[in-house]
Amino acid sequence: MRTKKFWFSLVAVMMLICVGCSTPEEKKAKHYKKGMELVKENKLDEAIIEFKNAIQIDPKYVDGHHQLGLAYLKKGNLRGAFGELSRTVELNPELYDAQVKLGSLYMLGRKLPEAKEKAALVLKKEPDNIDALYLSGNVLLAEGKPEETIATLNRIIALDPKQSPAYILLARIYAGQKKLDLAEEYLKKAIAADEKTPSPRLTLADFYGRTGRIDQAEAELKKVISLDPRKADYYIILGNFYMATRRPAEAEGIFKKAAQLDPKDPKPFMVLGRYYALQNKFEPALAGFKKALEAKPDDLNIKNAVATLYYDFEKMKEAEKEVEEILDENEKNTPARVLKGRIYLKKRDFSNALTEFDGILKEEPRLQDVRYYKAMSHIGKGETQLAKNSLVEVVKQAPGLTKARLLLAEIYLGERAVDAAQKELQEAIKIQPGNLQARLLLGDSYMGQKKVKEAQREYQEAKKIAPRSPAGYYRLGIAYRVMGQNNPALNEFEAALKLNPHLIDALSQVVSIHVAGRDIKKAIARSEEQLKRSPNNPFIYNLLGNLHLADQKVDLAEASYKKAISISPDFVSPYMALGRLYAATKRTDKAMAEFQEAIKRNPKAITARMSLGVLYESQGKYDAAQKEYREILKTNPKFAPAANNLAWNLAEHGGNIDEALTLAQLAKEQNPEDPGVADTLGWIYYKKNVVDRAIREFEDAIKKIPNHPTIHYHLGMAYLKKGDKAKAKAELNRALSISRAFPEAKEAEKALAGIK
Repeated sequence: MRTKKFWFSLVAVMMLICVGCSTPEEKKAKHYKKGMELVKENKLDEAIIEFKNAIQIDPKYVDGHHQLGLAYLKKGNLRGAFGELSRTVELNPELYDAQVKLGSLYMLGRKLPEAKEKAALVLKKEPDNIDALYLSGNVLLAEGKPEETIATLNRIIALDPKQSPAYILLARIYAGQKKLDLAEEYLKKAIAADEKTPSPRLTLADFYGRTGRIDQAEAELKKVISLDPRKADYYIILGNFYMATRRPAEAEGIFKKAAQLDPKDPKPFMVLGRYYALQNKFEPALAGFKKALEAKPDDLNIKNAVATLYYDFEKMKEAEKEVEEILDENEKNTPARVLKGRIYLKKRDFSNALTEFDGILKEEPRLQDVRYYKAMSHIGKGETQLAKNSLVEVVKQAPGLTKARLLLAEIYLGERAVDAAQKELQEAIKIQPGNLQARLLLGDSYMGQKKVKEAQREYQEAKKIAPRSPAGYYRLGIAYRVMGQNNPALNEFEAALKLNPHLIDALSQVVSIHVAGRDIKKAIARSEEQLKRSPNNPFIYNLLGNLHLADQKVDLAEASYKKAISISPDFVSPYMALGRLYAATKRTDKAMAEFQEAIKRNPKAITARMSLGVLYESQGKYDAAQKEYREILKTNPKFAPAANNLAWNLAEHGGNIDEALTLAQLAKEQNPEDPGVADTLGWIYYKKNVVDRAIREFEDAIKKIPNHPTIHYHLGMAYLKKGDKAKAKAELNRALSISRAFPEAKEAEKALAGIK
């Protein structure tokens, strides 16, 4: 009896359990159904999970693979779509929608034979399959067979006259053949075939824009808005059109309208923010991005836009704070990590920048933008070869990344590999004909080769690309000057100054042309005229000082230099000019004060330290002079004039003769043609009793400046030390015949008197 009761209890329990059970087939169907519902709601990520669950239950589930492939396609995951659609047709070759979609992916990968095969396979079974006909038409067009493409598209229209994409594709073919009337006709047919779809009208608007019919383009874009006045995207398209046609005020108005449609839609606010950023208006740009963030507070893309805005407007602390907040939320967020590296770059912290970029590339090696920034970090560290290696890889993997080609070209130009630089620049121009920097760099490279006509061609293109930029005009002016054509050069420089009245380089060229024509008064008048357009410009006052000095108006020159300093106390050039002026007029203490002020403003001002060192020597303050020369060599260890002067100073005034020799040899290595350096080195050899080498140096110096009494005196003394009295006597007499007032004249007379 107990057994029977137990049995019935067990059956009851099993029945309860099985109420919640379902078969694998039912589970699969449930996931598939849920996935399809999610696709309709455009919740693709969730749909993908459901389709994957269905396939996991049944790996050969054709519909599951098919819909997963389509979901990947909508998401833009082409690799995933290709894999799933390939599996679909492998399981069911007669699923023609999958075959056509797979063919379209082959088209995107430029694999025309495979795409053609898919189209033929479907059309063999279903000759009127419109999707397969489109695929076939696109293959034919890619193969350069427009007439066969036209026939295929006309067949589609015959099957379904409402196929607006066929009319649009026909219009594009006719436009490519310069049959613009036919192109317009077919675009209008596309609209008639599907009046409620925006695509035909947008294509017609683009056609009108490209053919210069701006008013008609605008009218079509407004009609698109009328199709759905609540859709922000159409307003944004119209706003972008206004920007492209240089109507920023109208663009701003339409972007604002887009933002008013739905406060919960972040996109129009982002567009408005970017618009203001382009207009260099930080506060309204930030306000736009903040509004977008209110609409979608957790969107890291918007937060990255805010961080980038701070970066672009040189607000590094705020940019860093935003980046750190993003990385606190998601430490793997790539845009924030890239921006963090760029901030390091901006701060010249190249080591940390490299560490950041290397970390990103380790995880995402295909990010060529990051490899570009890595190259910039190497350049910052002086690792040019590593930068070049990185950029070569970027150009190989991403040929269209023009900024990488430009940076690589600059490296090649620095290495004087002009042909390699020009190749990169020409490729950049093929990809982006309107790239101003590429045109200017290519022109500059031609100038370096003295190919002035080729340079002029590039500078003319630069003017067409950026008629409001002075760069093309200025460089073209330089090219004309090189050819000796001062009048057209003057016109170009004046055009550059009209665009930018503060452009001192252009004014300097204008002035130089007048000075070359021996009309210094006109040069001065032109500079004074420019001051009216660019008042309180310290560079113009400094230029005026130079002109007054050339005109021998010392007081006016002095006043101009002082005015430049009063406007811009950190501008070093007028201090230097005043120092030279005072030195030339024997006001040594004032000269030294100006050079010292220049050094205070720029401790690495080599010319100021050299001038000060020479003045100290003239006063017999040799220790002070040595200090200045040593400071120069800390800044630039190979600066020959400082090495030469320090070597002479040490040799003549009780310094370490071996150190003097090392310094003189360095100077000789850097400036082998300088007779003054040869004389210094020769005199140190003389003092070290290396007489033959001393003689060689003096003879080398005399070949370059035959009438320098000091060098003849030094050579005479070297011959005397060697014991060649005849040559010694001849050189000493030669020195005194040139001048009896040179510093060593008395020593020369004394040496001559001692020769028997």
